[in-house]
Amino acid sequence: TSAQAGSYYLRKGVASLPVVLYGATWMSLGALVGSLLGLYIVEVFGEFGKAVIRLTLGGTVLGVFFVMFLKKVEWPEARPDRLAQMLGLYGRYYEESLKKEVAYGARRTLIATFFLFLVGFIGGMFGLGGGWALVPVYNLVMGLPLKVSVACSSATLAVGDAPAAWTFLRSGVVDVSLTVAAMGGVFIGAQLGSYMAMRAKVRVVRYIVLGVMLLSAISLIQRGLSQLGLI
Repeated sequence: TSAQAGSYYLRKGVASLPVVLYGATWMSLGALVGSLLGLYIVEVFGEFGKAVIRLTLGGTVLGVFFVMFLKKVEWPEARPDRLAQMLGLYGRYYEESLKKEVAYGARRTLIATFFLFLVGFIGGMFGLGGGWALVPVYNLVMGLPLKVSVACSSATLAVGDAPAAWTFLRSGVVDVSLTVAAMGGVFIGAQLGSYMAMRAKVRVVRYIVLGVMLLSAISLIQRGLSQLGLI
């Protein structure tokens, strides 16, 4: 999904390659650590360990959802900090819903580094991908436009999750036949979704992102409570 949608956003100039590479570097490190730790927790603590972490993560996602719901940041001012200027974490893209170019620049880059690692760590541990968390990091922390955040998120995941995928493949917990069977539908869905996102109004994209985050939080909390035998 990420490779298909991310390549489309990069070709269209909505996703910034420097932002994607910076995000993927720190996310991949987190994903490697998270996947190794996740396998260890399952081996040592079993279902109880997984349940506690799922509940903690579900609560975190729910908190981020409310922050993003209350804090509307669709067109932040382009004010790149010194590190962002050195790394080229800024640019312009053509916003089809506004019919004009929009300038952007990353801020709070060092703070974002910690969160990018954390997103990779969480995604690697649970196999969640991390798109639900990357968008708020790019949008709320780094101050990138919402549509640029969505586009960069997709492209970042294609690289950032690779170490976790390798870890799980190497450990033998991946059902390869199921993965291959799912790729056809994933390819079509990613193609259609990225095409629609390019043309949709930012408000619509924001509601979709919020909806995915809320569903992820509810699913995590529900699974955690179920594993503890509370529901």
